[in-house]
Amino acid sequence: MSGATSLGGAHTGGLEGLRATGLGAYQSLLEQVPGILYVAEAGLEGRWLYVSPQIEALLGWTPQEWMSDPTLFARSMHEDDRQVEEEAGLPEHTGPQGRHTSEYRLTKRDGRIRWFRDDATLLARQIGHRPAWSGVLTDITEQRKSEHLLQRSDERARAIIDTAMDAYVAFDRQGRICDWNETGERVFGWTHDEIVGLMLGDTLFPERVYAAALESIENATRQGNTAVGQTLELTAFRRDGAEVPVEVTLWRTWEDDEACFSAFLRDITDRKAMQAQLT
Repeated sequence: MSGATSLGGAHTGGLEGLRATGLGAYQSLLEQVPGILYVAEAGLEGRWLYVSPQIEALLGWTPQEWMSDPTLFARSMHEDDRQVEEEAGLPEHTGPQGRHTSEYRLTKRDGRIRWFRDDATLLARQIGHRPAWSGVLTDITEQRKSEHLLQRSDERARAIIDTAMDAYVAFDRQGRICDWNETGERVFGWTHDEIVGLMLGDTLFPERVYAAALESIENATRQGNTAVGQTLELTAFRRDGAEVPVEVTLWRTWEDDEACFSAFLRDITDRKAMQAQLT
Protein backbone atom coordinates (compact mmCIF):
# COMPACT_ATOMS: atom_id res chain seq x y z
CA MET A 1 0.00 0.00 0.00
CA SER A 2 2.82 2.48 -0.65
CA GLY A 3 6.18 3.59 -2.36
CA ALA A 4 10.12 4.51 -1.85
CA THR A 5 13.56 5.53 -0.40
CA SER A 6 16.23 3.42 1.25
CA LEU A 7 16.47 2.99 4.97
CA GLY A 8 19.91 4.52 4.97
CA GLY A 9 19.00 7.27 2.52
CA ALA A 10 15.59 8.34 3.74
CA HIS A 11 14.93 12.02 4.31
CA THR A 12 15.89 13.09 7.81
CA GLY A 13 12.30 13.50 9.01
CA GLY A 14 11.31 10.14 7.61
CA LEU A 15 14.33 8.40 9.12
CA GLU A 16 13.73 9.88 12.54
CA GLY A 17 10.10 8.80 12.36
CA LEU A 18 11.17 5.33 11.27
CA ARG A 19 13.57 5.03 14.20
CA ALA A 20 10.72 6.07 16.46
CA THR A 21 8.85 2.91 15.43
CA GLY A 22 11.61 0.84 17.04
CA LEU A 23 12.34 -1.19 13.89
CA GLY A 24 16.09 -0.81 14.28
CA ALA A 25 16.23 -2.68 17.57
CA TYR A 26 14.31 -5.65 16.15
CA GLN A 27 15.66 -5.68 12.61
CA SER A 28 17.44 -9.05 12.85
CA LEU A 29 14.30 -10.64 14.27
CA LEU A 30 12.00 -9.09 11.68
CA GLU A 31 14.19 -10.30 8.84
CA GLN A 32 13.40 -13.89 9.83
CA VAL A 33 9.68 -13.41 9.16
CA PRO A 34 8.55 -15.38 6.02
CA GLY A 35 7.16 -12.27 4.36
CA ILE A 36 8.12 -8.78 3.26
CA LEU A 37 7.94 -6.33 6.16
CA TYR A 38 7.70 -2.67 5.30
CA VAL A 39 7.04 0.86 6.47
CA ALA A 40 5.73 3.11 3.71
CA GLU A 41 3.88 6.32 3.12
CA ALA A 42 0.23 6.03 2.13
CA GLY A 43 -0.58 5.91 -1.57
CA LEU A 44 0.62 3.67 -4.38
CA GLU A 45 3.52 6.04 -5.08
CA GLY A 46 4.36 6.94 -1.49
CA ARG A 47 7.94 6.48 -0.31
CA TRP A 48 8.96 3.11 1.11
CA LEU A 49 10.92 3.95 4.25
CA TYR A 50 11.82 0.38 5.12
CA VAL A 51 11.52 -2.96 3.34
CA SER A 52 13.00 -6.21 4.62
CA PRO A 53 15.52 -8.32 2.66
CA GLN A 54 12.87 -10.97 1.96
CA ILE A 55 11.75 -8.83 -0.98
CA GLU A 56 14.68 -10.08 -3.06
CA ALA A 57 13.66 -13.74 -2.70
CA LEU A 58 9.95 -13.06 -3.20
CA LEU A 59 9.96 -10.34 -5.89
CA GLY A 60 13.51 -10.24 -7.26
CA TRP A 61 14.48 -6.68 -6.30
CA THR A 62 16.92 -5.73 -3.57
CA PRO A 63 15.58 -3.47 -0.83
CA GLN A 64 17.71 -0.62 -2.16
CA GLU A 65 16.32 -0.99 -5.69
CA TRP A 66 12.74 -1.21 -4.46
CA MET A 67 12.99 1.81 -2.17
CA SER A 68 14.91 4.03 -4.59
CA ASP A 69 12.13 4.04 -7.23
CA PRO A 70 8.87 5.62 -6.00
CA THR A 71 6.95 4.19 -8.97
CA LEU A 72 8.09 0.57 -8.79
CA PHE A 73 5.36 -0.64 -6.45
CA ALA A 74 2.55 0.81 -8.59
CA ARG A 75 4.15 -0.47 -11.80
CA SER A 76 4.53 -3.96 -10.34
CA MET A 77 0.89 -4.19 -9.32
CA HIS A 78 -1.44 -5.96 -11.74
CA GLU A 79 -3.49 -3.40 -13.64
CA ASP A 80 -6.77 -5.08 -12.65
CA ASP A 81 -5.90 -4.60 -8.96
CA ARG A 82 -4.32 -1.15 -9.11
CA GLN A 83 -7.37 1.09 -8.98
CA VAL A 84 -9.15 -0.99 -6.35
CA GLU A 85 -6.07 -1.03 -4.13
CA GLU A 86 -5.42 2.67 -4.60
CA GLU A 87 -8.91 3.50 -3.32
CA ALA A 88 -9.08 0.82 -0.62
CA GLY A 89 -5.67 1.74 0.75
CA LEU A 90 -6.57 5.32 1.65
CA PRO A 91 -6.20 6.02 5.40
CA GLU A 92 -9.88 6.92 5.68
CA HIS A 93 -10.82 3.39 4.57
CA THR A 94 -9.04 1.59 7.39
CA GLY A 95 -10.83 -0.83 9.69
CA PRO A 96 -10.78 -1.02 13.50
CA GLN A 97 -7.44 -0.07 15.09
CA GLY A 98 -6.32 1.33 11.75
CA ARG A 99 -6.03 -2.14 10.18
CA HIS A 100 -6.33 -2.85 6.47
CA THR A 101 -6.02 -6.22 4.71
CA SER A 102 -6.13 -6.74 0.97
CA GLU A 103 -4.99 -9.23 -1.67
CA TYR A 104 -3.49 -8.31 -5.01
CA ARG A 105 -1.05 -9.46 -7.68
CA LEU A 106 2.51 -8.21 -8.07
CA THR A 107 4.78 -8.88 -11.02
CA LYS A 108 8.19 -10.21 -10.10
CA ARG A 109 11.35 -8.93 -11.72
CA ASP A 110 11.41 -11.99 -14.01
CA GLY A 111 7.85 -11.25 -15.22
CA ARG A 112 6.03 -13.92 -13.23
CA ILE A 113 2.90 -12.87 -11.34
CA ARG A 114 2.41 -13.75 -7.67
CA TRP A 115 -0.51 -13.16 -5.30
CA PHE A 116 0.19 -11.34 -2.03
CA ARG A 117 -1.81 -10.62 1.09
CA ASP A 118 -1.08 -7.17 2.50
CA ASP A 119 -1.72 -6.89 6.25
CA ALA A 120 -1.13 -3.26 7.17
CA THR A 121 -1.65 -0.96 10.13
CA LEU A 122 -1.84 2.80 9.93
CA LEU A 123 0.86 4.27 12.16
CA ALA A 124 -0.42 6.37 15.04
CA ARG A 125 1.67 9.34 13.95
CA GLN A 126 2.82 10.58 10.59
CA ILE A 127 6.34 10.06 9.31
CA GLY A 128 7.29 13.39 7.80
CA HIS A 129 4.24 15.07 6.33
CA ARG A 130 2.20 12.04 5.23
CA PRO A 131 0.34 9.16 6.91
CA ALA A 132 2.27 5.90 6.80
CA TRP A 133 1.61 2.18 6.99
CA SER A 134 3.56 -0.62 8.57
CA GLY A 135 2.77 -4.09 7.34
CA VAL A 136 3.78 -7.41 5.89
CA LEU A 137 3.33 -8.82 2.39
CA THR A 138 2.82 -12.59 2.35
CA ASP A 139 2.99 -14.68 -0.81
CA ILE A 140 -0.35 -16.54 -1.06
CA THR A 141 -0.03 -17.76 -4.66
CA GLU A 142 -0.21 -21.47 -3.79
CA GLN A 143 -3.17 -20.87 -1.50
CA ARG A 144 -4.93 -19.02 -4.32
CA LYS A 145 -4.23 -21.90 -6.71
CA SER A 146 -5.65 -24.40 -4.22
CA GLU A 147 -8.74 -22.27 -3.71
CA HIS A 148 -9.18 -21.99 -7.48
CA LEU A 149 -8.87 -25.76 -7.96
CA LEU A 150 -11.30 -26.35 -5.10
CA GLN A 151 -13.74 -23.88 -6.59
CA ARG A 152 -13.51 -25.59 -9.98
CA SER A 153 -14.03 -28.96 -8.29
CA ASP A 154 -17.06 -27.58 -6.44
CA GLU A 155 -18.42 -26.12 -9.68
CA ARG A 156 -18.04 -29.44 -11.48
CA ALA A 157 -19.72 -31.27 -8.61
CA ARG A 158 -22.53 -28.70 -8.59
CA ALA A 159 -22.99 -29.09 -12.36
CA ILE A 160 -23.24 -32.88 -11.98
CA ILE A 161 -25.81 -32.52 -9.20
CA ASP A 162 -27.90 -29.91 -11.03
CA THR A 163 -27.99 -31.86 -14.32
CA ALA A 164 -28.43 -35.33 -12.79
CA MET A 165 -31.41 -37.38 -13.95
CA ASP A 166 -31.95 -38.46 -10.35
CA ALA A 167 -33.16 -36.37 -7.45
CA TYR A 168 -30.35 -35.31 -5.10
CA VAL A 169 -30.73 -34.58 -1.40
CA ALA A 170 -28.14 -33.81 1.28
CA PHE A 171 -28.93 -33.89 4.98
CA ASP A 172 -27.25 -33.90 8.38
CA ARG A 173 -27.17 -36.61 11.05
CA GLN A 174 -30.50 -35.40 12.46
CA GLY A 175 -32.16 -35.68 9.05
CA ARG A 176 -32.37 -31.93 8.33
CA ILE A 177 -32.20 -31.26 4.56
CA CYS A 178 -29.43 -28.90 3.44
CA ASP A 179 -29.36 -29.34 -0.36
CA TRP A 180 -31.76 -30.31 -3.15
CA ASN A 181 -31.60 -30.27 -6.94
CA GLU A 182 -33.97 -29.45 -9.81
CA THR A 183 -34.78 -33.08 -10.54
CA GLY A 184 -35.96 -33.40 -6.94
CA GLU A 185 -38.27 -30.46 -7.53
CA ARG A 186 -39.76 -32.11 -10.63
CA VAL A 187 -40.16 -35.58 -9.14
CA PHE A 188 -41.28 -34.74 -5.60
CA GLY A 189 -42.88 -31.31 -5.90
CA TRP A 190 -40.86 -29.31 -3.33
CA THR A 191 -38.72 -26.42 -4.56
CA HIS A 192 -35.20 -26.00 -3.23
CA ASP A 193 -36.17 -23.05 -1.02
CA GLU A 194 -39.20 -24.87 0.37
CA ILE A 195 -37.52 -28.10 1.37
CA VAL A 196 -34.10 -26.95 2.61
CA GLY A 197 -34.22 -26.74 6.39
CA LEU A 198 -37.07 -29.24 6.73
CA MET A 199 -36.68 -32.76 8.10
CA LEU A 200 -36.62 -35.91 5.97
CA GLY A 201 -39.21 -37.39 8.31
CA ASP A 202 -41.59 -34.51 7.53
CA THR A 203 -41.09 -34.60 3.75
CA LEU A 204 -39.60 -37.51 1.80
CA PHE A 205 -39.41 -40.42 4.23
CA PRO A 206 -41.12 -41.43 7.44
CA GLU A 207 -38.61 -41.27 10.29
CA ARG A 208 -38.41 -45.06 10.60
CA VAL A 209 -37.40 -45.32 6.93
CA TYR A 210 -34.50 -42.90 6.89
CA ALA A 211 -33.35 -44.10 10.33
CA ALA A 212 -32.94 -47.58 8.84
CA ALA A 213 -31.06 -46.13 5.89
CA LEU A 214 -28.68 -44.25 8.18
CA GLU A 215 -28.04 -47.38 10.19
CA SER A 216 -27.10 -49.18 6.99
CA ILE A 217 -24.60 -46.55 5.90
CA GLU A 218 -23.14 -46.30 9.42
CA ASN A 219 -22.55 -50.07 9.44
CA ALA A 220 -20.82 -49.87 6.07
CA THR A 221 -18.55 -46.97 7.05
CA ARG A 222 -17.53 -48.68 10.28
CA GLN A 223 -16.20 -51.47 8.05
CA GLY A 224 -14.04 -49.00 6.14
CA ASN A 225 -16.33 -48.41 3.16
CA THR A 226 -16.63 -44.66 3.75
CA ALA A 227 -16.50 -43.72 0.07
CA VAL A 228 -18.69 -46.58 -1.16
CA GLY A 229 -22.28 -45.60 -1.90
CA GLN A 230 -24.89 -47.90 -0.36
CA THR A 231 -27.90 -48.66 -2.55
CA LEU A 232 -31.28 -49.23 -0.93
CA GLU A 233 -34.84 -49.55 -2.16
CA LEU A 234 -37.27 -47.45 -0.12
CA THR A 235 -40.66 -45.82 -0.42
CA ALA A 236 -40.62 -42.02 -0.62
CA PHE A 237 -43.49 -39.57 -0.67
CA ARG A 238 -44.26 -36.74 -3.05
CA ARG A 239 -45.51 -33.43 -1.78
CA ASP A 240 -49.08 -34.44 -2.71
CA GLY A 241 -48.78 -37.56 -0.54
CA ALA A 242 -48.36 -40.04 -3.39
CA GLU A 243 -45.95 -42.92 -2.70
CA VAL A 244 -42.93 -43.36 -4.97
CA PRO A 245 -40.67 -46.44 -4.93
CA VAL A 246 -37.09 -45.15 -5.11
CA GLU A 247 -33.62 -46.58 -5.36
CA VAL A 248 -31.45 -44.60 -2.95
CA THR A 249 -27.68 -44.37 -3.39
CA LEU A 250 -26.43 -43.04 -0.08
CA TRP A 251 -22.97 -41.97 1.10
CA ARG A 252 -21.45 -40.15 4.04
CA THR A 253 -19.13 -37.12 4.08
CA TRP A 254 -17.71 -34.92 6.83
CA GLU A 255 -18.05 -31.17 7.36
CA ASP A 256 -16.39 -29.56 10.39
CA ASP A 257 -16.15 -32.99 12.07
CA GLU A 258 -19.89 -33.49 11.66
CA ALA A 259 -21.26 -36.43 9.65
CA CYS A 260 -23.34 -35.38 6.63
CA PHE A 261 -25.13 -37.55 4.13
CA SER A 262 -25.88 -37.25 0.44
CA ALA A 263 -28.19 -39.38 -1.66
CA PHE A 264 -29.43 -39.77 -5.22
CA LEU A 265 -33.06 -40.87 -5.39
CA ARG A 266 -34.10 -42.69 -8.54
CA ASP A 267 -37.80 -43.15 -9.26
CA ILE A 268 -38.15 -46.90 -10.02
CA THR A 269 -41.92 -46.93 -10.55
CA ASP A 270 -41.55 -48.21 -14.12
CA ARG A 271 -39.01 -50.84 -13.06
CA LYS A 272 -41.33 -52.11 -10.36
CA ALA A 273 -44.23 -52.27 -12.81
CA MET A 274 -42.07 -54.24 -15.26
CA GLN A 275 -41.00 -56.64 -12.52
CA ALA A 276 -44.64 -57.14 -11.55
CA GLN A 277 -45.55 -57.95 -15.17
CA LEU A 278 -42.65 -60.41 -15.47
CA THR A 279 -43.67 -62.07 -12.24
